[in-house]
Amino acid sequence: MDNYRPISILPVLSKVFERVVQKQLYEYLEKNSLLSPNQFAFRKHRSTQHPVTLLSDHIRGHMDKGELTGAVYIDLRKAFDTIDHGRLLSKLPCYGIRGRELIWLENYLFGRKQFVVFDSATSEGHTVLTGVPQGSVLGPLLFVLLINDIDLQMKNCQILLYADAVVYTSDKSCEAIESNLNSELTNLARWFSNNKLVLNLK
Repeated sequence: MDNYRPISILPVLSKVFERVVQKQLYEYLEKNSLLSPNQFAFRKHRSTQHPVTLLSDHIRGHMDKGELTGAVYIDLRKAFDTIDHGRLLSKLPCYGIRGRELIWLENYLFGRKQFVVFDSATSEGHTVLTGVPQGSVLGPLLFVLLINDIDLQMKNCQILLYADAVVYTSDKSCEAIESNLNSELTNLARWFSNNKLVLNLK
C-alpha cells in the first residue's frame, strides 16, 4: 500500500501545451546557465552514465594520490509525489520566472483533484496538495528546479544529482572523510526539511 501511486489521466491537448512550455522553459534555463552543473537528470546530453563516470574518475584519481573516497547515496522517498507547491513556486522568481509565467505555473499546480475507483465504487475527490502529475511533461523539470540549489549546501564534499544524489569526498584519513560526510549530511538534512522532502531510510 505504501508504494501505490496515483495515476493522472491527462488530456492530450494538455500534454501538447505542456510540451511547448517545457521546451521554452528548458531552453531559457540552459541558455542562461541557471541549472546546476551537478544536475544530470532530465537534461539533454546528460545520461546516467555521466555522473557514474565522474564519480569513478574521482575515485581513481584520488587513489593515485593515496587517498580514500567515502560516499553516501541518498534516495528521496516518493520525490515527485512530495513536491511542495508553495516551496517550488517561491523558488521560481530566483530563476527569473515571474509575472504571467509564474501565475500560469501556479494554476498548473493548484486545484487538481484525485479519487479512488475500486470495483464499482468511487471515492470523493480530494484536492492534491503536493506533487506533480504522474506522466506529465513538465513535472520532471519542475522537480529539477526544486532541488537545483541543493549543491549550495556543500562545504567539504561534492555532490552529483540525478533523481537521487550521491555525496562524496576523499582524504587520506578515514576520520576526516567520516567527519566531512557527517557535517554535510547535517546540512542536507536541514535542507530536505526546509524543502519538505523526505529521505527513504529503508
